[in-house]
Amino acid sequence: MILTAIILGLAVMYYCFAPKHNDAATQSRIDRLPPSVINRKTLNIPHRKMLEEPTVERHVASQIESDERMNLRVSADEIDPGTIPAELASEKNQVMDELLNQPQIPSDYGETMMKLYRDKKQDVLTRDFAVQHIGLYAQALNRRGEYDAASAESQKFRLALFDAAGETRTIVAAAAFRALSDMSAFDSRIDAGRLDSLLARCAADPSAAPAARAMAVQLCGERRIISSKAALEALLSNHDTPEILRRSARHSMSLLDKGGIR
Repeated sequence: MILTAIILGLAVMYYCFAPKHNDAATQSRIDRLPPSVINRKTLNIPHRKMLEEPTVERHVASQIESDERMNLRVSADEIDPGTIPAELASEKNQVMDELLNQPQIPSDYGETMMKLYRDKKQDVLTRDFAVQHIGLYAQALNRRGEYDAASAESQKFRLALFDAAGETRTIVAAAAFRALSDMSAFDSRIDAGRLDSLLARCAADPSAAPAARAMAVQLCGERRIISSKAALEALLSNHDTPEILRRSARHSMSLLDKGGIR
């Protein structure tokens, strides 16, 4: 129970309360990039290879090499892909940020993020970061007046994000929930009813990943999803509900009491 509370607490803080991208820090990283990377119309080959490198295979290889140094005989099948070090995905996340914040975003950026998300040879954190950046890319295009909800690319965004939203047993769903909700403010083709239904179901699902459930509970309040009220009440009345999730449910209930709209 204590471990669950700790995991849930970290998940909620990461997804619900973490600050948005630090533009100054990101710009500082961009300034350190070689000139060949800046103002490119498409991703350059080194960055593409780095992003698309299968992190699961990379981790397995490094683990086997490490174990062999210790005279241990370990096969790839014995290594748990779930133990991927966060720094492997973090490297890719930094590149995603840098490319997204260039004066001219590479035209194949969105396609690359969708490819990374759908690549099951990537670890779950890399796939999660890719889903986050699909939403951030759409928002960046919208700020620049370049987002077209009717385009084929936007349609692919919506399809990928709804697919990711169905992965409620992983952290990936949390990123998809947030992206879809944020994008719905400027993309009228996002099915709001479908999204709200997914959020209400996830909020009521004890088997959902802690981060996914925490995000669903938060968005049920933000989006005033009245159909989630029973799930939120159940969380509040259950003595086993982790305190941080209980607080999120209480906040969402207060928003619903101000007037649920769906």
